[in-house]
Amino acid sequence: MGKTTIDLESISFEAHNTISALDKSYVGTDNYMGIAWFWHVDYKHYLREQSYSTLMKVHRAFLKAGLRVSEDSDEHYAIVRKITKLK
Repeated sequence: MGKTTIDLESISFEAHNTISALDKSYVGTDNYMGIAWFWHVDYKHYLREQSYSTLMKVHRAFLKAGLRVSEDSDEHYAIVRKITKLK
């Protein structure tokens, strides 16, 4: 199967909500697509403007480290900083 891209900025509001709800059900799993919010409020300003692929990387790194994706810790922060290249 080839790579397919969906422009989420051009789909209807209803379609976006449906895709977001599906992705929300994938939070905490390897199926997460980078659309739904999953992070602790402390990371809101760092992650909300990131690309879908960056969010997937952060999410995947949390899972790989054995962390709960919605929690906050020094390890979570280190991962966010490393992937988003925060100073």
